[in-house]
Amino acid sequence: VEKAWGPNYLRLGLGLSSDFTGETYFNALAGHRMTWLNSLGAELRTDLQLGFNNSLRVEFYQPLSVEGRYFIAPRVSIAQERVNFYKGGDRFAVYNVGSRLAALDLGIQFDQYGSIRLGVEAGQLIPRLDTGPSLIDPSDVTYSRGAVTTDLILDQLDNVNFPRQGWGANVSLYHSNTEMGADAGYTKWLASGSVVHSFGENTVRFNAKAGGKIGSDPLPAYDQIQWGGFLQQSGYATGQLVGASVQFGQMMYYRRIVRGGLFDGAYGGLSLEVGNYTKPQAAGNTSGLPESMALFVTSDSPLGPAYLGYGWAADGTRSLYFYLGRPF
Repeated sequence: VEKAWGPNYLRLGLGLSSDFTGETYFNALAGHRMTWLNSLGAELRTDLQLGFNNSLRVEFYQPLSVEGRYFIAPRVSIAQERVNFYKGGDRFAVYNVGSRLAALDLGIQFDQYGSIRLGVEAGQLIPRLDTGPSLIDPSDVTYSRGAVTTDLILDQLDNVNFPRQGWGANVSLYHSNTEMGADAGYTKWLASGSVVHSFGENTVRFNAKAGGKIGSDPLPAYDQIQWGGFLQQSGYATGQLVGASVQFGQMMYYRRIVRGGLFDGAYGGLSLEVGNYTKPQAAGNTSGLPESMALFVTSDSPLGPAYLGYGWAADGTRSLYFYLGRPF
């Protein structure tokens, strides 16, 4: 007799990164999917993260037809994120930022290409100063969130960890609206894209990312763009660059140096990076065009890709990295 419910899927993982001079980021990840909960193929998706950052996210994904082209997806999440602020290369303030959010998305699947979602979100953001001077003024209050969101995901890469051909793009818009209960009205955008091409055992990958505000309303202090770290302006600490906008371009070259085995082999590579970020959150930090590069070796593992790399920036900043997981 066929069961009235579908199979369950459990995914486990680890995220680990260190520059051997500052803080080590460690997160344990678990994802669970209950599939085919009804005749249209509904799914209950639960994602849990514990460690440096803690979060729990639950989403009910309901297709609106057998074909599954249109769907509705309510979700709830709670999180506690640790955010470091730097002045130059020195960490001088640490925040613990909590959030409690509920959202409802309507979406369309583009066959094998990706999806787009339009939704509404409401909840609270709770920043609390741990150490250092206050950058979020005041830092001991709860901020209300209310927004219209848009997320477009397109993915034609042939491998999630070490793609050799294809392209991908993500675009997100967050329109915070005081009429929906938000404390501040503003519009934030983020976009990223990748193009990958291989010849023999050699692969060239171009990545770009940009973000900022739309319109005259500035981004509040609690929703600035954070950037920096391994393969995201290498040489800098993770999240060291915080400002009102960011533009980032990267050319990566990697070559497969070990072939075969249980996973996808091992690679050695080079990353050349240039960025621009404006209106830094911490007074005294310089903005402009940071240039950086990295050398790395990487291999797949049961817990995801593992990287050992060395990065340096044009201003003299240097970092040695170990990274377990996907850095972008």
